[in-house]
Amino acid sequence: MLQARIQKMHAAIAQVAGSELPSPLKEQLDAASLAVGELDSDAPLEHLAAQANKPDWRLRLGEHLGHALEGLAVANYHVERVAELEAEIAAVIGALDDPPPSSSVGFRSRKLDAEYQAFVFALRRAIEYFAAAVAAYFKTDCSRIRTVRAAIEGRDPQARSAGAGAAIQEGLSRLPDVLTQGNARSIRDRMAHWEFVAAGTLQAVWDETGQLRITGIAGGGEGLPGLTDPNARLTAALRAQFDLVAGMFVTTYAALDLLL
Repeated sequence: MLQARIQKMHAAIAQVAGSELPSPLKEQLDAASLAVGELDSDAPLEHLAAQANKPDWRLRLGEHLGHALEGLAVANYHVERVAELEAEIAAVIGALDDPPPSSSVGFRSRKLDAEYQAFVFALRRAIEYFAAAVAAYFKTDCSRIRTVRAAIEGRDPQARSAGAGAAIQEGLSRLPDVLTQGNARSIRDRMAHWEFVAAGTLQAVWDETGQLRITGIAGGGEGLPGLTDPNARLTAALRAQFDLVAGMFVTTYAALDLLL
């Protein structure tokens, strides 16, 4: 009886305060954590066997995997909040029935700016946590995605270090704006050190029925097209980035034989 009441309480709290990763990503990341945390797992972790007076790298790996999972979950939460805000704004706009003289209108949303910036920082943090997890698998410390491939190169097990390095290189190649390249500053670095970067300008027009509707979002950190693409939404742009990063996590963990 007591256990049932506790479970009911936890479920109620989770409904208000929780935020789960989408499936099957959640199951894949949970599997990687369990492969490391369960001492009788079939994961090939013999090289991480505890040694006297040496760091417990298996424990560190498990901790870093957890940090990476939580970091990704926070980034996902911000994508979901952006989706909710875009839907709420569209609903409010659609309910207006007193159009001004102009046939179109553009406006910003401070809440969208806040969630967009939070997403950018959360995604970058998750990537750095991921780098630390990959490094721990090869019994070394590195918390920078920029240098983790060099940190694990040639380390035992060498076949897996090569596979993980290739997976990370491929993943980053699909995310050219995540890291600063020469004079082209990443969005995160611009936000952190240089300027306020907005989510963009929402654009709406009165259609032939006289209803005001959102037609897209223009500019901002993602350089969204606005009126030239009526389907442009900040949610879609951020979800695409999130999926690419999540894919890099999963592909790399697979290269490490952690997805059993």
